[in-house]
Amino acid sequence: MALIALVVLFNIYAVHQQILIKRLRRQLAEKRGHSRILRNLAMIDPLTGLYNRRFAEQRLSSEVSRSSRKPNHFCILLMDLNDCQAN
Repeated sequence: MALIALVVLFNIYAVHQQILIKRLRRQLAEKRGHSRILRNLAMIDPLTGLYNRRFAEQRLSSEVSRSSRKPNHFCILLMDLNDCQAN
């Protein structure tokens, strides 16, 4: 009788642990989604939908690192288009 009670108790515990794991996986998936949204908000200008300075700085540092590891050259073109008027 005690063995049956122990087996039932263990099964209840195992089911409870599975429920907790599913809940944690769901929360983790939600946090990944929120993280992706926050990253996009930090890297993309909401008005134009273009990448902003933060993205450029991050990308530039990774490209400089990649260029130093490989014998490839790269060039940067920076244009400031504020108050640009056609004549």
